[in-house]
Amino acid sequence: MSGPVRLVDPCPSRWRSLFQQHADQLASALPSADIEHIGSTAIATIAAKDVVDIIVGVDVEAFASAVETTKRLGYRLDGRRDLHAWLCWPRVDDRRVIIHLVPAGGDEWVRRIRFRDVLRADRTLAAEYEAIKQRAADATDDWTEYTGMKRDFVQRVLTRTGMDR
Repeated sequence: MSGPVRLVDPCPSRWRSLFQQHADQLASALPSADIEHIGSTAIATIAAKDVVDIIVGVDVEAFASAVETTKRLGYRLDGRRDLHAWLCWPRVDDRRVIIHLVPAGGDEWVRRIRFRDVLRADRTLAAEYEAIKQRAADATDDWTEYTGMKRDFVQRVLTRTGMDR
């Protein structure tokens, strides 16, 4: 997605509410899935894009059907690679929620949860991440480039936690 990358001040209660609304809907349709709030909106102290990221972990055997079920709920398929699909709501050009559908307990699941948990526990590290995000947002209007500009920091945090893949 291209267009301005804008960060907003933390809105933890609104972000939690939006997460819960979507998590409840996903849990009803995918009752055996693990569902967690991830990304910057899951860290109550930092500015973030006003987009709630949700990770949904499913059994590998149920992955393809979970993607189809999630699409039937109104989420739009936005990208896919081996055993990782991301879907957005309400539209690709106006994302408010991004669902990351992955195998429960797999590497992608563990990396994203661990990164969130480290930043929740370490305000100094969270503030450093926020500053990197702001510099990246100021430097580009391309969301892919913005994500790439954060990659080294994310990798450094994950390496410190033993997740260095």
